[in-house]
Order: sequence, then C-alpha cells, then structure tokens
Amino acid sequence: MSFKYQVLLTFAFLNFVYSGVTEAARIVQFKRTRMIIEMEGTKLTAGQKVQLVGPQNKVMGTLQIMSIKGTRALGKVLAGKPTGKEKIVLIPSTATADAGPTLGVPPVPAKVPAKPAAPVVQAKPEPPKPPAPSIPYRVSALLGLANNTLSLTVSDGITQQNVDNTGNSISLAVAADRTFKPWVTFRAVVGFEQFNAIGASTINGCAGQTSKDCQTDLKFISLGGYLKHEKVYQKFIVSAAVGLNGKIPIAKESTALVESSLGSTMTYGIALGADYVLETKAFIPFMIEKQFFIKSDTAEMNTLIIRTGVGKEF
Repeated sequence: MSFKYQVLLTFAFLNFVYSGVTEAARIVQFKRTRMIIEMEGTKLTAGQKVQLVGPQNKVMGTLQIMSIKGTRALGKVLAGKPTGKEKIVLIPSTATADAGPTLGVPPVPAKVPAKPAAPVVQAKPEPPKPPAPSIPYRVSALLGLANNTLSLTVSDGITQQNVDNTGNSISLAVAADRTFKPWVTFRAVVGFEQFNAIGASTINGCAGQTSKDCQTDLKFISLGGYLKHEKVYQKFIVSAAVGLNGKIPIAKESTALVESSLGSTMTYGIALGADYVLETKAFIPFMIEKQFFIKSDTAEMNTLIIRTGVGKEF
C-alpha cells in the first residue's frame, strides 16, 4: 500500500470517528444555573439532556432543556460547574453498545500501523468520571409587614358578642431554599414574628369582664417549612408554596384571650412569590404569605405577611 493511500485512509478514518459526536447549538447567555441556547437550526425538545464540553473535550456539566421559544431554548444546569463558554454536545442515538458511555467526548482513534500488513485496532476510550452534582442553595434575609386579624366571642356573663380585632406588626426572618428538581424547592424559615390586634365591644367582655377594650400583643419565635413550585421567566423566578409553621411564644399580653391558654401553636399557610435575579448570583426576594392559626371554639386568628429583602445563591 502506497504512503499516499495510507494518508487518505487515515483522514477518512478520523473523519468517521469524530462524526459520531454532533455539536448541536451554542450558548448565548448564562446566568446562575440557567442558560439560553441558540439552536441554529438544530431541533431540541423540552426535557432533553445534553452535555457541556469545555477545552480538551472535558465534560463540564449536564444541561436539561426546560422550554423552547422560537429559535432559542432555555436550559437548567443539573450537574457540574460550567462557565458558559462550553460547547453543547449531543450523543447520537446510533452509538453502539460496545463504544462505551462517551458522555459527549470523541473516542481516541488508534494509530495507523507502520506496516501495511498489520491490522488496525481501535482502542476503547475510558469513560470520564461524571461531574459532581450541583445542588443550588439560596439564602435570604427577609423583613415582613403583617396585617393581623382576630375574631372572637366575648361575654359579660349575660350577653355574648362577636368582636373583630385588627392590627399591624413587623417580622424578621432568614430563609434557606434548596432545589431538588428543576420545579421543586424546599424552603426552611426561622424568624421573629409579632401578632398585634385591638378591638372594642359594647359590653364588658374583655379583661375578665371588666373592660370593653380588647387587645392582644403576642411575640413568637417561628419555625417553618414550605414546598415551592418554581418557574423561570427571564430574570424572575416565580413560585407558589404551601407550608406549616410552629410558633413558640416568648412574650404574651392579652385582654381578649386567656393568657394561660396562649401556648405554642401552629399555622398552615399558602404563599406566592417572585425573586428578581441580579448579575452576581444575588437576588431580591418578594413574597405574599397568608397564615391561618389553628382555630379554637371562641377565637379565629390569621395573618397576611408581605416579605422582601436580599438573598444570595451558593
């Protein structure tokens, strides 16, 4: 076999080997764990997973396509620590079982033998180790303004009357979010909360049946947990959540309720929120939360809290 024929055969072989990996698209924007991809004629589908390949064919992470709009796709980084400069690489479905899990890295071709009579042997590439999973955490400090409502029944020993008490209070809290799935996040909250409400009756039904003025001032340490469903819209992470809160009183004063009955209690709540994402992995959280206290025979309490603050993703 002539030398010229050997060179042509080598280039044909290398072209066949490297044609097994297809560069599907390119990254045009990368923020936090989200990437915007220009498909450039390549068809991607929601839920599809691709590899992020950096210099020297090193796998930098795994990306899942979340939504398609026009010629662009929105993806979320599931694993690894990419920089946004990687190539989007697909593994063709025609790969054979004995080729090994290449994870987007082309196999190493065997050297063309010096002697024409020697057989050509293709070495099997060793699959690279998968990147360590990325677990997004978000921590935020929150300031809250609450509107409190207390509806109760009072009596002067002869007549009963329903009295509505209302008031405002502030709260401070720290929240930690952990994303388990692209659409499921768990939030843990610890904070200081107040419940202030005042009202008046037309009978002496408050303060041991000696006053018409009904007042409640409670201070709690609150511990809560929420399950959040999240959706990304450009720079906003919109969420809806449900959860439970345990409240431990640290100070209590009330002429409307029996103070000895004011112990630790629980609330269940629903919430709607939106986090505005900044360029440096920081964000501004905003949430409206409605909490319902466990009802008693004579009183019903609930509070509406608007929270905002600052946060950081780790």
